[in-house]
Amino acid sequence: MNLKKLFFSLLLPIVFSFSVRAQSVQIQVINNSADAALNSVDIYVNGVLFADDLDFRYATGFFSANTLAGNTVIIGVALNNSSNVADTFYSLTASVIPSNNYIMVVNGMKSTTGYTPYKKMNVAVFNNGKLMSSGVTNTEYAFGNGSTDFQTTDLRSGISIIAKDIPYGGFTTGYTNVPTSDFKIRTTNTNGGVTYGTYNAAFQNMGYGGVACMILTSGFVTPSANSNGPSFGLWVAPAIGGPLQQFSSVNPEAVSRFQLINNSADKLTDTVDVYFDNVLKYDNLVFRNATATIDMLATSSLTIGIAPPNSTSSADVFYTYPMSLDSQKRYVCVLNGIQSATGYTPKPPYALNVYNQAKETAASGNTGVLFMQGATDAPVIDIRYTTNTWFDDASYGSFGSGYATIPVNSYKYVNVTDATGATTYKSYDLPLTTMNLDGKTITLCESGFKTPSSNSNGPAWGLYVAVADGGPMIQLLESSTGISTVNANKLFRLYPNPAGDVLHIASTQNTKLTTADVIDITGRTVMNNVSVQNNELNISQLSNGIYILRFSYNAETVNLRFQKQ
Repeated sequence: MNLKKLFFSLLLPIVFSFSVRAQSVQIQVINNSADAALNSVDIYVNGVLFADDLDFRYATGFFSANTLAGNTVIIGVALNNSSNVADTFYSLTASVIPSNNYIMVVNGMKSTTGYTPYKKMNVAVFNNGKLMSSGVTNTEYAFGNGSTDFQTTDLRSGISIIAKDIPYGGFTTGYTNVPTSDFKIRTTNTNGGVTYGTYNAAFQNMGYGGVACMILTSGFVTPSANSNGPSFGLWVAPAIGGPLQQFSSVNPEAVSRFQLINNSADKLTDTVDVYFDNVLKYDNLVFRNATATIDMLATSSLTIGIAPPNSTSSADVFYTYPMSLDSQKRYVCVLNGIQSATGYTPKPPYALNVYNQAKETAASGNTGVLFMQGATDAPVIDIRYTTNTWFDDASYGSFGSGYATIPVNSYKYVNVTDATGATTYKSYDLPLTTMNLDGKTITLCESGFKTPSSNSNGPAWGLYVAVADGGPMIQLLESSTGISTVNANKLFRLYPNPAGDVLHIASTQNTKLTTADVIDITGRTVMNNVSVQNNELNISQLSNGIYILRFSYNAETVNLRFQKQ
C-alpha cells in the first residue's frame, strides 16, 4: 500500500467520526483472500468508499460507521481502482449491535478456476472485536481460520487449548488475554493428535503490549493446487491496522500425548483415582473405560499414583509408577492385574503396562490396531483372521507385536486362538466400518477372566476396544452363524419402527421371547440380557438412533434392526 493509500486509510476514522450518529459501530476490515484476482480490493461501507486498494494481508484500523435500518451495515467489495459502489461484485448486509466492534475478514476466491478446493469469496464477521487489550503489559488475541485448503483446526500452546474446532471461515468466540511475551503456539487436528505446524507468537518482540489483535490462518497448504499462490502460515492483524505480520515457524513444543485405560478386572480396583505427581488427575476411572488422549508437558520425572475411588489425597495411593515423557512421543498406558490378596487364580500383581510408541492416525482406508493381552488367566494367544495372524504369541501384560495396520472393513470371525492356531477359543465381529475408524487407531484389549469361577465370579473374558477419544470401551460381539436377515424378517417383525418408548416383537410362529440384547451401531451392547414381557421391550432409556435387537431362536441368533426416536 503506497503512502497516499496509507494516508487515506488513517484519515478515514477522522472523516467518519464527523458523521457518527448515536447508533454506530466500530469496524475493521482485513483482506485475507489469497486469490490473485483479489490481491488488492476496494471496500465500501454503506455505499461509501472506506478502503482504497486494500492489499492482501493488510488490515484497516477500526472506524465508526452508522447503522442502517434494522441495525445493519452493508459491506461491499470491488476490484481495486473502482469508480463507485456500483462496481462492487460482492455485498454483505450484516446485522450489528450498536456500539459494538466488528472485524470483517475477506476470504475465499473470486476466480472460478485454478483453486482446489474452491471456496467462493465471502466476508466472515467476528462480532466481539476489541480496540486494545485490558492492560499495557498484556496482549489479547482472537483466532480465525481463513485458509481455504486447511481443515477444521485447534490452536494449542503447551497443554492449553486456546482455540477449539475452528472451521474455515470461523473464529473463536472471544479473546485470549496473556502477559505480553514470546511463546509457541501450534495448529493441530481437532483432538490434538496431529500437529500441522508450530509458530512463534512473538508478541513481546513485535511490541504488542497493550494490543488486541486477530491471528489468522492465511495462504495455501498446497500452493501447487491453488495457482501457486502464497504459502500457508499464521499472520496477525493488530487493531490499529496496517500490514499483517507473520509468525515464524519454529521447532515443535516439548509436548507428549498420553492415554490411560483401566483394564483391571479385580473388583477391588474396578474404579480408581489417578494422581500425577500427587495431584488428582482422574477421579473415579471405571473398569473398561479409557481417558481421552491428552497433551502432557514432556518431563523426565512423572509419578503416576493409583488410589481407591473417592480418595481424599495422594496419601491414599496404593500403587505408584515412575515414568518419563519424551517430547513428541505418544503413550498408551493400561492398568492390569490383581490388587486383592485373595480370591483370584492366578494372581499377577497390579501393574501399569506402558506402550511408548503409540499412534493416533493411520493411512486412509486403514485402522491401526494395538493389542493388549490383559486377561490374567488367559494363556499365550494369537489373534487371527482367516490365514492372517494379526498378533502372534501375545502373553499376559504384553502389547503383542505393536500395531497391525488393517484395511477398514466389517470383519466376522476374528479368532482368538492358542499360540499354534490349532485351537480357537472365541471368535468376534470387528465392525471397523460402522465404528468410523478410517484413518484412526484403537487399542484392542483382552479383558476379564477366562474362568470367572476361579476369580471371584468377576467379568467374563472378551475383546474390548478403546478409542483415542476415550470413554467406555466398546465390547466386540462374538461371531455367530445366526439366522439369515431374510429369514429373520419372515419370522419376526418389529413395530412401530421407528419406535418410541416401547418396541413390540411380532412372531409368525407365536414365539414368546424372554430376554434380548440391544446393540448400538458401534457394536456396543447398551441393553444386556434384558427382560421381554409379552413380546414388548421397554426402550425408553435409549437415545435416539439406530440399534440391533438380538435374541436367540431355535439355538440360532436373530438380529433385527430398529430405530429409536
